[in-house]
Amino acid sequence: MANDIERQLRPWTSFLQELGREQRRALRGAMRREGQRVRKLAISALHGSGLKVGPAADKNIRLWVYGSGLGFLVTVKAGGRGKRNDAVMYTTSRGLKKPILMWSNEGTEERRTKSRPKFFIRTRRGHSTGMMPATHFMAKAEAQAPGVIEPNIAKDIEQSVTRVARKNGLL
Repeated sequence: MANDIERQLRPWTSFLQELGREQRRALRGAMRREGQRVRKLAISALHGSGLKVGPAADKNIRLWVYGSGLGFLVTVKAGGRGKRNDAVMYTTSRGLKKPILMWSNEGTEERRTKSRPKFFIRTRRGHSTGMMPATHFMAKAEAQAPGVIEPNIAKDIEQSVTRVARKNGLL
């Protein structure tokens, strides 16, 4: 079984080795295309989750293609240097900007601020911070992703590699 797969992949691997450094660019282009499809799924799941967010929140769903070109990540976690709309960002006490979608996806627990009395010091009054219910819109998008990725990924990689090969004069 393994020998049969190796025999089928032999011309493909030799062709990729001829591309050299351009192979990574070809693979990254294909992964970026597939990642955009999954990102659009996540955006539609966000709008269907019941959260009252406008189109500005769509920019907080980020796509990150791995440097090797062998995968991608769609996330709502903080990070990246792109321009974000301040309307859907929360500024922390340290001045960092965090996307609100980060907490709405997983939800938050109800907490109370410090309220215990200290000896010989006046008592501090605490308050409830409230809670945010979890919407799990990213999990819904992740469940739909294989049906979108699997039919297209091989075709996208092939198109991207042949485009780069033509550009370099290998075809």
